[in-house]
Amino acid sequence: MKKTHRILEFTLAYRLTQGWGFAEQKWLPVLKHNDTSSVRRALDVGCGPGTNAAHFS
Repeated sequence: MKKTHRILEFTLAYRLTQGWGFAEQKWLPVLKHNDTSSVRRALDVGCGPGTNAAHFS
């Protein structure tokens, strides 16, 4: 792995590279096809810094 890619291991750097609102845009198809209000558990493995966690209560 290039040293320049290691910067993305830091949550803040990763979030800044995603652009404001970009993570929300990626989440829209999930919301369109699923009722997340009834989800009891979610497994988020290797999917970044947990930006989607706020969508689950």
